Amino acid sequence: MKPKIYFSSEIRGLEGEDCPWDIQYERIMRAMQVCEVYREYFPQYEWVCPHENYIVNELVKRGLVKGEDVVNIEVDWILSGEFLAVVVMEPCHIGTGVHREAIAGHDACSTVFIKDGDEPSRRYFAQRMAELDAVRL
Repeated sequence: MKPKIYFSSEIRGLEGEDCPWDIQYERIMRAMQVCEVYREYFPQYEWVCPHENYIVNELVKRGLVKGEDVVNIEVDWILSGEFLAVVVMEPCHIGTGVHREAIAGHDACSTVFIKDGDEPSRRYFAQRMAELDAVRL
């Protein structure tokens, strides 16, 4: 069984519940693209990208569920101890959902901040995971 990595990225940002859906959608698409890059380069991990859940996205889009409710569930999931690490794609503004997920990752496992799916970010991720592996052994 592969160790799980939770992929977190800002969706609503500082706009919170007032963030227009088209902006949220662009951020969701970007997060999914970057997560896919990490899946390709680091297949030894099971990458969990909550942004890929079409049903949850539609519920939020239609106003049937608030983004904050989704974040509360995601934070609980991170705190469950199921993940080896939480990867946070910056920016990570204080007070946002991604900030809360970063803190939960710090409390439950480890949080690794990345800028993008580019080579320097991937090298940094690999270095941080090697450090985590060294601590776990």
